Amino acid sequence: MAALYFLRSAVKNLLLIPIFVFLLSACGSSEESDIKEDPYGINGSWKVQCYEDSPQSYFSGTLIFEAYQLIAISQYFADIDCSISISDKSSIGGSFKIENQVITGSGITASEIDFNFRILNGVDYGSEGAVDLYGLIKTEDNIMYISNGFSSQRPTDLNFNATYYKQ
Repeated sequence: MAALYFLRSAVKNLLLIPIFVFLLSACGSSEESDIKEDPYGINGSWKVQCYEDSPQSYFSGTLIFEAYQLIAISQYFADIDCSISISDKSSIGGSFKIENQVITGSGITASEIDFNFRILNGVDYGSEGAVDLYGLIKTEDNIMYISNGFSSQRPTDLNFNATYYKQ
């Protein structure tokens, strides 16, 4: 008799679990959403089509912005179609911030962008392995131009051979 009572009690409790789970999930915060902070209006993936980076070297890449974080994925190729790779894909990641607007060497207004890269090909080297790099950025609708590379000294012009399109 005690075994039958225990069995009924266990089944009743099992039936109540889904109801409790549903009720608890309904108590979640309305703050939980897929909306991410986009302080600069550039969140998302930006892709550059294959272009000649230097004689007989072609480049293709993607920039992925999310709030204050950036991942840059790049690869080099031997042909204009970017079908014959001469390097593995590589990636760098870290934080960024967009600073002052400046007039470039060609007379166009762009914004300064500062990077603090600490992730190389998925490995986080921490703050002691971080590298600060500087560049320029300009966005117009779904088009982005960046300086020709990022370096320890801020470039003075944008690279119009490399047009990034929002994906």
